[in-house]
Amino acid sequence: MLASCANPQPRGDLIARNSIDLCEAYHISAKESPDSAEAASIRQEIMRRGEVPEGEWAAIDRGEVLIGMSQCGALAAWGTPQANNQTITATGQTIQLVYGKRSVYTNGKVVTDVR
Repeated sequence: MLASCANPQPRGDLIARNSIDLCEAYHISAKESPDSAEAASIRQEIMRRGEVPEGEWAAIDRGEVLIGMSQCGALAAWGTPQANNQTITATGQTIQLVYGKRSVYTNGKVVTDVR
């Protein structure tokens, strides 16, 4: 196999997008067509950036959000939240991602609670 085929160059349009947008876009692409080339390209770019560890993808593809998962992984699993509430205190940042009656809490990087 040629090296260029094994590791295709990242797409310029994906490189230009911020990581949050990519993680939300993965959810949309994977939900519309789980085997789509678009979802695969987005996933590749997310992985190239190191936003989601390899071990999280099975949960993401099942639509599960787990404590300890990356915030990007949560967005990839559940998509764009209805609300994004951020609190900054002396002890750090808390982000509440609201999905209807459920919420995901993160410290800006990692899921700390799911309610």
